[in-house]
Amino acid sequence: MSYVPPSAQQQTSVGPTLICLNPFHHVPSPVVLQDCHQAGHQLQGLVNTALSQHIDSGHSQLIVLSGESGSGKTHCTMHILRLLYERSGGGTKTDMFRHLMAAMTVLRALASAETTCNTDSTRIGMYLENLTSDCMIYRTKIHGLFVDQGRVTYVPRREKNYHIFYQMLAGLSDEERVKLHLKGYSLHNLRYLSCGNLQQNVTDDMHRFDVWKSSLSVLGIPVMDILRVLAAILLLGNVEFVESPGMELEVVGNDEIKSVAALLGVSGVSLYRGFTTRTRHVHGHVSRSITDARSANSTRDALARALYYRTVSTVMKRVNSIRRQVSNLAQSMESLESKGSRNSAQYSHRPDILTTNPGDSSSTIQHGRKFSDGFVGIMDLFGFELAEVNQLEQLCVNLCAEAMQNFYNSHMFRSPLEALHEEGIQPEIDIVHFNNMPVIELLSSQTNGIVSILDTLTAQPKTTVETFVQEIKARHMINNYFFEPLPKVERLFGIRHFSGRVVYDASNFLSTNQDQVPDDIVSIFSKQNCNFGFASHLFAREVKTMSDNGQGPRGTRYRILPTNHHDTGKSDEDCRGSLCYDFQLRLDSLLKSVVNAKPHFIRCVRSNDHGEMDSFSPETVIQQIRSLQILETVRLMAGGMPHRMRYKVFNVRYCLFLPPAAQLPLQSPQEECRTILTSFLRAMDNSMLPYVSTQWTLGKKHLFYSEGTRQSLEGMRQERLHDAAAKIQACWRGSKVRRVWPEVRARLRTRKSSEKRLRHRSSYSSSSASSTQHLLEEEYRPHRGDRSQPHRGDQSRPHRGDHSQPHRADHSQPHRVDHSQSHRGDHSQPHRRDHSQPHRGDHSQPHRGDHSQSHSGPPQSNKIDHQHHNRDHYLHGMDHQGINHHLHNVDHPSRKMDHEKHKVDQQTSRFERRQVEKVDEWVLQQICSMYSINQDSRPPVPSRRNYLVYGGMRLEFPHYRIMKHNFAADSQGLVLMKGQEVKVVGVSQQKGYVRINYCNTILHVPHDFLDFKIFDVRPTTTEEIGALGKCYGETTSKTAANGTCTPTPYVGTEITAIFTQIGTR
Repeated sequence: MSYVPPSAQQQTSVGPTLICLNPFHHVPSPVVLQDCHQAGHQLQGLVNTALSQHIDSGHSQLIVLSGESGSGKTHCTMHILRLLYERSGGGTKTDMFRHLMAAMTVLRALASAETTCNTDSTRIGMYLENLTSDCMIYRTKIHGLFVDQGRVTYVPRREKNYHIFYQMLAGLSDEERVKLHLKGYSLHNLRYLSCGNLQQNVTDDMHRFDVWKSSLSVLGIPVMDILRVLAAILLLGNVEFVESPGMELEVVGNDEIKSVAALLGVSGVSLYRGFTTRTRHVHGHVSRSITDARSANSTRDALARALYYRTVSTVMKRVNSIRRQVSNLAQSMESLESKGSRNSAQYSHRPDILTTNPGDSSSTIQHGRKFSDGFVGIMDLFGFELAEVNQLEQLCVNLCAEAMQNFYNSHMFRSPLEALHEEGIQPEIDIVHFNNMPVIELLSSQTNGIVSILDTLTAQPKTTVETFVQEIKARHMINNYFFEPLPKVERLFGIRHFSGRVVYDASNFLSTNQDQVPDDIVSIFSKQNCNFGFASHLFAREVKTMSDNGQGPRGTRYRILPTNHHDTGKSDEDCRGSLCYDFQLRLDSLLKSVVNAKPHFIRCVRSNDHGEMDSFSPETVIQQIRSLQILETVRLMAGGMPHRMRYKVFNVRYCLFLPPAAQLPLQSPQEECRTILTSFLRAMDNSMLPYVSTQWTLGKKHLFYSEGTRQSLEGMRQERLHDAAAKIQACWRGSKVRRVWPEVRARLRTRKSSEKRLRHRSSYSSSSASSTQHLLEEEYRPHRGDRSQPHRGDQSRPHRGDHSQPHRADHSQPHRVDHSQSHRGDHSQPHRRDHSQPHRGDHSQPHRGDHSQSHSGPPQSNKIDHQHHNRDHYLHGMDHQGINHHLHNVDHPSRKMDHEKHKVDQQTSRFERRQVEKVDEWVLQQICSMYSINQDSRPPVPSRRNYLVYGGMRLEFPHYRIMKHNFAADSQGLVLMKGQEVKVVGVSQQKGYVRINYCNTILHVPHDFLDFKIFDVRPTTTEEIGALGKCYGETTSKTAANGTCTPTPYVGTEITAIFTQIGTR
């Protein structure tokens, strides 16, 4: 064992074929399709290819998954289904997808079981048909292929029955157990479950059962109706008939048979008579007799299987025909007390997709669509299986696996080779692959195939298993693919399948293949005898047939699961009651329905045989690679020509490689194809795509080409389509901007004039307030003779500046006042008249004035200092009277206002005003209206500046710059080259860095690595340039083959060059 590679390396492509490795990491979620979020890139590419081909050609597409049991086919199917809905189904939030999730959740519990090689093995083959109209999915139909019917009544050793039984026993409440007559029952005392593996995760099963019930309610199916049938099946296993001395058979489990009768809505006597009585119709006479215990027990098991598989079929029928939203869980739970046949009406007129004629108008849901529109199918059928004891179910499963392998061989190997021979072309390499057609003929030949022999002997009443084995050995002993195992045992035979040798035990082949239920037990579900509508609906067709005859049971045997009689043209009585016959009929019908679809193959491989996580068994993987013929596929893709296309189709798809001057009408389709290929070679030499070997051959009707040619053609075609789309978008955006530019320019000029008027009004209001303040100071200035006492705390040290005279210092020189020392005047202490607040002239707080310049002068006397404090105290009192706000004592040079900015009078500049200037009401309203501001609410604080300043100009984001140096982003692996133009979208959180959007990736680049690009521009103002940039928005960029992004230039004559120092496009 070795370690499994990470998920990114668990998928690979071999041409159009995808190889998926199952490392057993996935744990199924209770809700199907909910945890399928991280699909691999190759799987996404395959889905995209299928959808693109469906859109381009209109042909239906088919995704085929194959591999052994446990290789992860169902897991890949769920990923594909989710991807299809994300890309072409309206998304995963639609009601249609939620309905599909609920349907798949219900069916997984009903159709999955644990086997020796897979803990979540799907025992019903699924074909999901996604019907499309205009390449959009509008409906998903689910087809089921039933084969493992014996698991309901008999579980092989170390395996389990279907998941729903274990989940139901773990999740039922005590009240529900009483209603379902399951009080006191568990895995250990129910015979249909106790013969298998008894290990159970009760907590997980309880949660899954709750989800299952919720999903049933989404589908509109009454939960208790289904639970009554499932409970009856479990209790039937505890009913056993034994011989007695009298005429009647004795019942072991009398309480169980009464409970079963109550759950199915029939009387206990009629149920007992249905098991123990046999009706025979011989020579026109009807007779009834008591059967033996073996036949009664066989009828019991047949009824259990019929109830289960008809219930699953009814659920599928309801899923495929639902049209509207359905009731909730509470309403569905009320159906336990449903009485009479009126409840059967909700299940009628819902045709089963497997048993109705596709041409019948009643089976078509009226969506206003046509089925001829196309489909995208997902085929997840049975994979090759090898059990401890291989019985008839394993034979049918391996026959299905052989058919799917032959389907792959036909499309991948035989079909291209036959097309080359038909057009007289000799292939350069001869791919030898395993042809499994002889194995399929051995199993399913209508003349002497093993299945045909089994069907013939099953119809004979006294045939034994030994007779069957001797017959097939006598006919096929000389067949190379048939062998007799050693030591020789009469009931064993072997077949060499494409995946290996398998030994089959034929002990139960005849009984399992009968697949019949007598009409004696079916008749008890008529509307007159059964008051449980759902049970009556399960056998509605058979009951109707007997009621039409008017004589009740006549010894007829019906199928456990009805056959598609519309395909065979036979009635119920004429149809052969055989499991193998019905299985072949359904499989052939399924393969015929997809024969015209374009297949896409996924080959699934399991990493080991034991389901262990993160373990890799080389022997197991090599054996699967050989059986799936992956090596042969690699050789074909490397050296052969597996692809072909008709000339007209090829010319239409790749005509964009033609030169403009080519004379197409004068050339034949073959010559036109040759011209396209020549132009393709020339374009390939000039392209930046990696070199790939190309090879093609021109036939009579088709062009044959290699896988490398296909990849190169598709890659260059996508590149040219992308470039054309980019140019179209650029032209359209430029035309759109040119149409709106006159209106934008007029709006900008109006805004500019409005802002100019607002600035004029603001400057006028400021000058008026300054003059008023000056007048107030002059009016209330104290006289020089006023010798009032100084404040408390006044020191004898005078202030260093001269505050009594006009300033005479030279303002051109910087001031020399040292602000490191605080004043020793009264400004460091609060006033006595207000002890709660500090004085507003307190210089112990940081200054609010402009301290870059101050005056220096000789120190003055204390007389002037006292006079200054009296004046400051007087102005402080004015603030309490409401005349003016308190003014700072600006005698200190640090409170001096900036002379260059304000140019005010030297006398009034001694005081710095803290007054809040009121704005004119009309101006405020105009500003709020212009910028959509609510006057009553506080404006929000901006989170981050969305611009930068360069050269005195405000530059908005985003804009474009030029790389001055090479820059490599180590984490992303991207490289920015010198001289390359990049798009700057904002400032980075890292200091000195900016954020660049490059190839849809955000890179953090130092601003020193960037330079601005200069353009000649036609707009005249910065506002016009910024607005025009906003009108243009982001430019369309194209991605070259080497992964670099280059912006697409705008096309137009009016705007010759776009935008300023910003470099914005």
